[in-house]
Amino acid sequence: MAYKLRFNILALFLAPTWIFGQTNINFGSVNEQSSTFKTVNYNSSDFPKGSGDSVHTYFSIMGNDWTTSSVTAPSKLGLKNGASGQVNVSFEPKQNVMHKGLVLVESEYSVEQIIEVEGQGTFSNSYYSTTRNLSEEALKTALNTLLNNGTVSLGYNTARDNMYATIDNSGGRVECVYTGKMAAFTTRAGANAANFNCEHTYPQGFFSSIDPEKSDIHHLFPTTTTSNSRRGNDPFGAVSNPIWTDGGSRSGGGKFEPRDAQKGVVARSMMYFVLRHGDFSDNGTPFLSKQEAILRTWHTQFGVNQQEKDRNDAIFALQKNRSPFVDYPQLLERITKISGTSMAAAKFDLQFSRNLRDMTFGNLDTQTVQVVLYNSGNQEITVSSIDFEKNELKLVEFAQTFPIKIAVGSYLAFRFGGSAGSVIDFDDNLLIKTNATGLDNLKFNYKGSAKGNSVKELHAQLISAYPNPAQNHISFVGLSPTEAQTEALVYDATGKVFIRAILNSNELNIVQLPAGNYIAVIKESGKAVYQSRFVKE
Repeated sequence: MAYKLRFNILALFLAPTWIFGQTNINFGSVNEQSSTFKTVNYNSSDFPKGSGDSVHTYFSIMGNDWTTSSVTAPSKLGLKNGASGQVNVSFEPKQNVMHKGLVLVESEYSVEQIIEVEGQGTFSNSYYSTTRNLSEEALKTALNTLLNNGTVSLGYNTARDNMYATIDNSGGRVECVYTGKMAAFTTRAGANAANFNCEHTYPQGFFSSIDPEKSDIHHLFPTTTTSNSRRGNDPFGAVSNPIWTDGGSRSGGGKFEPRDAQKGVVARSMMYFVLRHGDFSDNGTPFLSKQEAILRTWHTQFGVNQQEKDRNDAIFALQKNRSPFVDYPQLLERITKISGTSMAAAKFDLQFSRNLRDMTFGNLDTQTVQVVLYNSGNQEITVSSIDFEKNELKLVEFAQTFPIKIAVGSYLAFRFGGSAGSVIDFDDNLLIKTNATGLDNLKFNYKGSAKGNSVKELHAQLISAYPNPAQNHISFVGLSPTEAQTEALVYDATGKVFIRAILNSNELNIVQLPAGNYIAVIKESGKAVYQSRFVKE
């Protein structure tokens, strides 16, 4: 599900520096009233060029937990070769859940940098701390526990006394929530004299008028006796042919439609009631289930106003619990069903780096192209094969074995290049098969000419790495770093960069590298001259 999170990109051009290779950004904990930003550094010195000498840098965002409200498409910066700078990535969570995604720094043809981003959203109101990172039934259970923990059962008389005297009283006058009619009173006796009474938004007949349900002020409201009677035990809904109207409220066809000013309030009080007390039977059917769909619509369409917030605070002072959808309306996005078992619908979704599309490269000044698949759905995705139809292009140093499983919120990166020769012409189709509905047979056409891939060319170099397996360092025998910039990169099998360092000798420190299988690549002046697999113990 897409949570309301702003993810802003601002280009800030700075003096050229060699800062590159970030692999993750952790924003830490940020609440819904705050925002923070982190900086992504880039350098286009080794970005491949197209048919001319132009170099472009793109910034793409992946992950359903992130929205691009300020960027409608991948942001493109036209830069000269070797330009560097920064972009600011802003984190403004609206949900108290962990948010994850990717920022891709891309050249015209290839993904140059993969940056994993994450941040823990929190709520500023600590009352809801037990709901963090929960959704569906787990969230409903946490809310039920919260709403019943330490709650005071006032009794029906005390509840009405407070409702008439203070909670719903303004300057000695009380307003009917259904008709808008006003009357001056502060007591139960005054309400009776003014033909007002107490409406149970969730009809008390369904729960046999017992406490604490009967006296729970979160679903009690003052109404005229006539409008209360007209509503009766009818479910809420849209009334097209009313037999009764007053002040914007309508009744007919076995339904009751409150005026617009009360629609959102009704929705939130009904859903609060069922979360705390459960859904009761109406002739064999749970009462809320008959109307949950339209109540969700009203909840969204008629948002929380200050009066509703003040009422929630006043009830909390007496009853010691709060209405969650008043404090945080967005919580409903994490609950598919209030009435019945809540389970999110299965969603298979893959997001692609911008170079996973039909492309004509022209004269490609690179040896390999990197692409990224990101699982932004809620189901694990299995990739059963990745092939090139004509074998004019091939995967380069791909160490994984099919089928490959991409977990929710994870990604698969791989590289491909020409199969032989220093320069080749190609017109080939990349075929990707998955179990994702609608994405099971992906096909992308690539045509143009390019330098041959690194597999043939790089292994011709008289360079070798030892020891293998390694523990603290790797030495590259035959490598003599020149005045030209010599760079070492270390990737894992998915293409994630773990080390990116400038070499002043033929030794690379890998002490901080986690144990596992890796690929080492050596570049001189931006051109790859060697690569090899190795194991870190």
